[in-house]
Amino acid sequence: NYIGMICSCTSPYQIVQHAAKDASLMCTRKYGYSPEVVIQGRLDLTFSYVPTHLHYILLELLKNAMRATVEQHHGCQDPKKIPAV
Repeated sequence: NYIGMICSCTSPYQIVQHAAKDASLMCTRKYGYSPEVVIQGRLDLTFSYVPTHLHYILLELLKNAMRATVEQHHGCQDPKKIPAV
């Protein structure tokens, strides 16, 4: 399904799942825990794009969102009470 670096059926849902897993690992390593990531919308959508670029963009967005969420709820004793990203 690739033409060079472009995948003709890139699944944003799968890319977000992978980026969320990576961001969660980085957040947990730095802060000891990470917020849950909730994915909503059209989960069956595909389009032509470069998957590595999309992963990089989403990873940076999720890392920033997780960091801000964890820092905002820094004194929270129960990580389960931290809102999802």
